[in-house]
Amino acid sequence: MASANTSEKETPSSPIKNGQQKKGSTASQTPVSTGHADKGTATTFSDSELLRKVQFPVSQGSREAAAVKTAPPGSGLAEELRTTIRWNDISCTVPIVRGIFEKTVDSMTKPVRRKTAVRCMSGCAGPGDLVAILGPPNSGKSTLLNILSGYCREGYCGEVLINGAHMGVDELSERSCCVPQRDLHLDCFSVKETLWIAAELKFPTSAERKDKFRAVVNAMERWGLMDVRRIPVSMVSKTHRRLLTCAEQLIRPQPLIFVDDPTRNVDATQAHICLRTLKYLAYKGHTVIVVISNPTAVMLKYITKLYVLAEGRLIYSGVPADLRNQLGAHGFLCPPDVSITEYLLQVAAKMYGGLRALAETETMKAKEVKQAGPSPAKAPESDQLQSVTVERKGSKAGETVDANDEGGKAPDRRRNSLGNIFESRATVDNKDLFSLLFNRFIFYTFRSSVYMSYRQFINISFIVIFANVFNSVGVEHNFTDMNVAFIFLYMSGMSAFSLLSATLKTPLLIQHAVHEQRYSLYGKKIYFLARVTCDFLYELMFSVSSGIFDYYLTHQPKEESRIFFFLCFGLQVSVLGEAIGTLIGTIFEYEMGCMVAVTVFVYSVIFGGYFFTSKQLATHVMWLPFTSYIRYAFSGTMTALYGWKRGNLTCPIEANNTCPYATATDVLATYSVNQHEFYIDLVVLFVAIIAVWIAACQSLMFRIKWRL
Repeated sequence: MASANTSEKETPSSPIKNGQQKKGSTASQTPVSTGHADKGTATTFSDSELLRKVQFPVSQGSREAAAVKTAPPGSGLAEELRTTIRWNDISCTVPIVRGIFEKTVDSMTKPVRRKTAVRCMSGCAGPGDLVAILGPPNSGKSTLLNILSGYCREGYCGEVLINGAHMGVDELSERSCCVPQRDLHLDCFSVKETLWIAAELKFPTSAERKDKFRAVVNAMERWGLMDVRRIPVSMVSKTHRRLLTCAEQLIRPQPLIFVDDPTRNVDATQAHICLRTLKYLAYKGHTVIVVISNPTAVMLKYITKLYVLAEGRLIYSGVPADLRNQLGAHGFLCPPDVSITEYLLQVAAKMYGGLRALAETETMKAKEVKQAGPSPAKAPESDQLQSVTVERKGSKAGETVDANDEGGKAPDRRRNSLGNIFESRATVDNKDLFSLLFNRFIFYTFRSSVYMSYRQFINISFIVIFANVFNSVGVEHNFTDMNVAFIFLYMSGMSAFSLLSATLKTPLLIQHAVHEQRYSLYGKKIYFLARVTCDFLYELMFSVSSGIFDYYLTHQPKEESRIFFFLCFGLQVSVLGEAIGTLIGTIFEYEMGCMVAVTVFVYSVIFGGYFFTSKQLATHVMWLPFTSYIRYAFSGTMTALYGWKRGNLTCPIEANNTCPYATATDVLATYSVNQHEFYIDLVVLFVAIIAVWIAACQSLMFRIKWRL
């Protein structure tokens, strides 16, 4: 299906400039690609001036004038990749979220109330179409787009057909790309770096580096980001953030493109660029469905077909040229001094009366189309469409072949050029993915002002404080209690910084992971392995650097084994705090996650073994200190510093024999530390780290699956 109106008569493009005579052939009316672009396999932007030279057909007040031509064969998207989507009788209900003060005992026991967001919606879009979904807020635009893109997997009824057949969510994600409504970026990266990471994730391993670089440069030129390419995302305007979202998701355009409100927070000029770029993609053979919340009359000349929604109902479907006549036929006459798009939104908001007549008209049109069945003119196209999702046995995951091809062999394509950008995502090497994700985590943490700069400031501050407050407490045994306090504060501080930093940064990283996992850019295990490796290296750096300074500035025993295990327990408690923070951040959002993290930390400090021991508790709660991970680190560090036959503790002469402890064994006995359990403490912390990381990984996978 070439477009929503393929059965209609197509009109030539706009007149050619400079008085040139119009040729009769189609090729003379369409731009010709140059360089590496467009050998019949992909849509590329090889010529930076190409988009401005393209003359798209403009509506002339009739249905025929709104028909859209696509690029001729060989200069656009390959025929076997072009996609048609059709949706029939789509209805969706969403739960009504009530405030906590509105809930009563009866409402908690009754089923959750739901409201209808989309009601009996039908439509279609084909190659070359730029379909726009319009409507006032809360009319069901984004809900319908989520259903079509596969993001909404439950709570709706009806069918969505891709190329005339049902397609799984995984297959659909490999043939489509979606620009979300929210702008999700890692703010520490620049605009160019963000696009480069997107190119590394979405292009196959076989693509050359120069092709990825060319795609990044063309994306910045196409979306007007060249002037801000070196600026961090956190410092660019909302307009550029929105354009960056579009450029990032469409840097490797798939045959089916979903865009949710690209003109939000965008001025009129940039909105014009957005629609013109999307129109160019449709011209090259892509199927583009876009939600627009603030349409203008200028945008209508790029749109092939409109779907106008009001309260979940379809009140208009057709070409923009017939919009004024359709509204006038039902008594809605647009004043001459009011834009048709502004008047349309006012009608959809019921400012001029009810919409029952418009909704009934669209329902009757949908029934007539359903009863008429497919058009004979579209039969050859539907025959082609049935051969898109055939999977060859023994092939790699995600590899598809053409069922109409002889012998079931995949068509031959160039592997080392930008023309093969639709190669299966499964061809991206896992080592390259791990390296890319690991580098992204490393630079994200390194450039973050909270997770790196503030963490360095805190470490240096604590080193200075410990060096002055606890100076020489390791050798002056009349200050043994202060040395024990230093050990406990050091372990607690290392745990607190790791716990809170992981709790804060995990929710934001999960939002990116959910969106990227939606299109299977990488595996969950690779993502989590890269995250764990990055966190471990940073905790190793922080714990060892601060531990060495604190150990020597407090004049602890200069024995290699004691130094090693002091650093080892500091590293273990830091990594365990990072793992617990990741688990909490995976389950909860920012506010609740911070509260839970503080609660866990305070609990671990209280039962850490410094304030009281398990022997001082009642019998039925003696087990509580054994649930505190700080207790194991504190007990093991005490054994490393005061165990292993350290001997008598001598006081300085000026202390006048005021040492509270005669031997190191007395110190361990006072704090109920059994030096024979040293290796048990070491193993328990190691097992706890592995267990919490596994729990965090499973929680992450569950949350991604639940959000998808």
